[in-house]
Amino acid sequence: MLKYYSYYSIGGYKDLYLGTSEMMEPFTYYLPLLAIQKKNAESEADSNLLAKISELDKLPKIKLVNKTNSFGLPNFGAKLISHGGYKLIFTHAEDNTYILTLRDINGENKDESGRPIPFLIMIVADNLSDANKLAGIAAYWSNYLDTITSKLSSMFIYDHIVNGVKFNLKEFNLLLEQCANTQTEIETCYGRNTVTVKENTVGALLILPGITDTLLIEELNIQDKTINMIYTSEILPKDNPKKSKMMLLQVQKKKVAQRKKKILYYTIGGIISIGLIAYLILISTSHHK
Repeated sequence: MLKYYSYYSIGGYKDLYLGTSEMMEPFTYYLPLLAIQKKNAESEADSNLLAKISELDKLPKIKLVNKTNSFGLPNFGAKLISHGGYKLIFTHAEDNTYILTLRDINGENKDESGRPIPFLIMIVADNLSDANKLAGIAAYWSNYLDTITSKLSSMFIYDHIVNGVKFNLKEFNLLLEQCANTQTEIETCYGRNTVTVKENTVGALLILPGITDTLLIEELNIQDKTINMIYTSEILPKDNPKKSKMMLLQVQKKKVAQRKKKILYYTIGGIISIGLIAYLILISTSHHK
C-alpha cells in the first residue's frame, strides 16, 4: 500500500495525511471549521444545520500529522519535510519502507504578494513491491517535472460548499498508475541513471542549482547511505523535446571541444618529445666528435 502525505499551507503550513492507494473515495477533505459549526448548530438547536454537518462529518478526512499520531509517516519523513535544497528524493527509510518526495510544487493558492504558495507531496511504500512501483514513479517524475508539478498543483481544491479544502485522491491514484510502469531510469544529458531499490540507499536525489551537495547530505543525515545524486540541470526534460535536444547538442559540442583539446595536447607533447630526442641525439653526436 502507498500512503500519501503533504506539507501544505491551509491557514499556515501543516503536515497532512491525505489517504492511501487503496481508498476508493474521489476526495479527502480538510474541514477545520466543522467542529465550530457543529457546536453552534447544537447551541441553536438547528436541526437542518445539524443534519448537514452530520453529512459533512461522514466525508473521508485529511488528517493532521502530529506527535500523537504520525499516521504511518516514518521518522525520516519528518527530516525530508523540514529540510529543502533538493527537488526530488527517493530513498530507503527503514525495514521495507521507502519514501518518494517532490518539493516546491507551486500551488494554485497565492500569498499576499500574489505569488504561488509552494507545497510538497510525499509517498510512502511499506513493502518491496510498492517500493519498486515508487522507483518507477520517481524516474518518470524526474524526466517530466514541469508536467507533473503542473498536474499536482491542482490536486488541492477549495470547496466553498463544504467550506474546506479537498484533495483529489482519485486523480492522484490515477496519475500514479499512469507513471508507475513507464521507466526505471532517469534520462540525463550524460546517459541513463537507474533508480535503485535497495536498503540503506538513496535511489535518486535531485539537487537544485546552487546547492552544496555535501551540506545537503549532512543536513538530511544521509552520509551513511549510498547516494545516487543527480543535478536537475543535467536531467532531460522529456516533456520539452526542443530543450532536451539542445542540452544533448551542448554536451556533444563540449565532448568535441575536449577531444580537440586532448588531441592538441598530445600533438604538442609529441612535438616537444621529438624535439627533445633530436636535441639529445645532436648533443650525443657532438660529444663523440
